Amino acid sequence: MPEVRAAMQVLLLKGQRKLHWRDEQDKRRLMISETVAALPIEALVVVRHSDPGESMERRRRKCMEHLLQELDGCDELILESRGPADDRRDRTHLDALRRSHAVACSDSSRSGLTCANVASSRPCRPAGNPGAHFQISPQWIWLYPAA
Repeated sequence: MPEVRAAMQVLLLKGQRKLHWRDEQDKRRLMISETVAALPIEALVVVRHSDPGESMERRRRKCMEHLLQELDGCDELILESRGPADDRRDRTHLDALRRSHAVACSDSSRSGLTCANVASSRPCRPAGNPGAHFQISPQWIWLYPAA
């Protein structure tokens, strides 16, 4: 984990506290993706396709439920903080899953970036550049659709 943290720290621009996909330009996204793809990690990504009216929180909960089932046998779950209110919602949901005997475990501290990488691994047109495409095929990602 120290090697991964160091590589991610180097990617921060002056004044930047953390990387967030939506804040990055296409050129930086590609550089970040290539850096992450070169790291000695594996990632499991759960994606939920749903009705446009479904809330982001519901989508997140459904993805989390599926992810945790896939991670059966892990010892630890690390989630990136989303702020006090969202963190409380996450803990409440994890507690409910524990009571229903769902397993909660893994190290997914890079989940947002990994999910963004998967989204970008599909042929897509970056905003503002309709002729360009991202096409990154990281071999270290398993993609699971959440029901």
